[in-house]
Amino acid sequence: MRSQIWKQMVWVFCLLFLMESCVKHDIYQGEDPSVYPQEPTKEEEDYIAQFENFENIQVNISSQHEGTLYSIYYEYPYEEGSLVKDPYLIGKTPIHMALEVPTHVKKLYILRGDGELIESDVKDITIGSGTKSSLRATNAISDEVLHLINNKYFPEKSYNVKSEDLYRCSDLKITETVFTSSFEKADIWLTYISDGGMSKGNSNMHGKIWFYTYPSEKMENLTLDDCTFYGKTNGAIQVTDFNTINQGDNYIFYSKEEQPKAQAGEYTRIPLGRFDKGLNVGFVYRGTDRPQFSTPALNGPDNNKVPDNGTFSHNYVGHTLKYGNSSFKIEKNVANGFIHHIQEGDFEGNVLGMENRCPNYRAYDGDYNDMLCLIESNPVAIEPAEPVTPPVIESQTNKKGFLLFEDNYPNQGDFDFNDAVIYYSITAYTDKSTADVYAQLLAKGCTFHNQFGFKDANGLTPFFSDVNGYVNVRKFDKEPESGITKTLTYSATQLIMPYIDNGKGPVSKNVKNTDLYPYVLDIPYSENQPFRWCIENKSIDEAYNFDQDYRKAHGDWYETPKDESLVIQFTTPDEEKKDPENKE
Repeated sequence: MRSQIWKQMVWVFCLLFLMESCVKHDIYQGEDPSVYPQEPTKEEEDYIAQFENFENIQVNISSQHEGTLYSIYYEYPYEEGSLVKDPYLIGKTPIHMALEVPTHVKKLYILRGDGELIESDVKDITIGSGTKSSLRATNAISDEVLHLINNKYFPEKSYNVKSEDLYRCSDLKITETVFTSSFEKADIWLTYISDGGMSKGNSNMHGKIWFYTYPSEKMENLTLDDCTFYGKTNGAIQVTDFNTINQGDNYIFYSKEEQPKAQAGEYTRIPLGRFDKGLNVGFVYRGTDRPQFSTPALNGPDNNKVPDNGTFSHNYVGHTLKYGNSSFKIEKNVANGFIHHIQEGDFEGNVLGMENRCPNYRAYDGDYNDMLCLIESNPVAIEPAEPVTPPVIESQTNKKGFLLFEDNYPNQGDFDFNDAVIYYSITAYTDKSTADVYAQLLAKGCTFHNQFGFKDANGLTPFFSDVNGYVNVRKFDKEPESGITKTLTYSATQLIMPYIDNGKGPVSKNVKNTDLYPYVLDIPYSENQPFRWCIENKSIDEAYNFDQDYRKAHGDWYETPKDESLVIQFTTPDEEKKDPENKE
């Protein structure tokens, strides 16, 4: 009897102990989203800081001309003369912005609108107004006109023309307008300006240009037989056969010859001739392969007079271009050159920008500045047939990475940090205090029914609800669904931060985990090796060198697991996937 009573007392004692333990661990009920969070103490800041994988730097740039464009990249941005990397900061002077740089980044590449590239260590960036443009102003082209071309119409950035504007034909249309007097013929001059940085890092990347005329009414369904082509023979502009252009002969400008002169302020200006009213003037450009036309109708796959070896295929209809988190499917022919009409001070004229690649080529960047030329005319008010919209450039910072959650907060859990694995990108517009936030659920390994979202100046915004079960944590067994983009608002006192709610209330990034690790790890996206999360029930310090001293000494710790068998082998997030047509 005493033995039975003793056993019952032991069971009661154990039950009370377990209940008391659960009460201790479950007493946290999450944040009250209506209450402004307390500033973290120095101890909390030190604790949180040890898990940070980003370094904050300040960027302060001024310039001689306000509105000069600058972009910052984390890798050398060019491949085959094209801008193929994403910028993480875009701004126009004066620039005073903060940037979160991943700890694996060793160099910053600062690109100016005129194509000048500056390399820097990861540190605060200060550039003064005394920095000169790589293109020199002369009596022929003023500083102000060069500034407009390089920073408003055709700056060195990706996708200066995109979406529906790609279909437009901006060939010069010789016709009377409300701004011209009556005339029958127009004189036209062409001046070489720049290759837009195309040859930077690749001395073999050069291009040649010719022009052609055709009756304005044939623009929509233009064929090569409708065109009169012109080149330069013995220093004079003459009608030429298209086969000569195919062979690369009798060009008007060759960037290999003109670029060094332009950088020295010696711009070549050539009179193209006098042309009848009722004609359009288009341009044909040839880089490393087949000719490219400013008239969309000539860039179709049925143009069998233009050789096609598959490298610059015009079979791009149906191809999808990716613009960050958005995309555009091409459904008809596009132009490979565009013309903008510009007015600055006493100058009025047009600027031509040519693109050296078709949209389905892997290194296509759509900057349309692979050859830039100034077009002057008399009358001066002659304009493009179909004007296109200048690129909209908003000051912004871009951040992307992976959020790895432990949902058992404040309990320790198993530290595998795969209860929810979220790929995210945040494009924060500094002039508007808004951000486009994209999130994609890659994996989950949890029994709670979690909600995931972001906290901003207006409170909590859910992105995913009822996150429960096990997907892509034992192996990569299911392609993740497409992500979600929402626009959020931030302020100086409330940045955008992730939260998770396991049913006990939301927990956001400024909360200190009182156990060992934080409830979320923010892992930067690496161009070299996207992060691979842990398999179920394997602690992150088993899979990675997660010791604090090691992480402090090796900012790229998250790029290389110490045990490949403990991490998931997976495909990249859907924002980063390459279209099959882009593959060589």
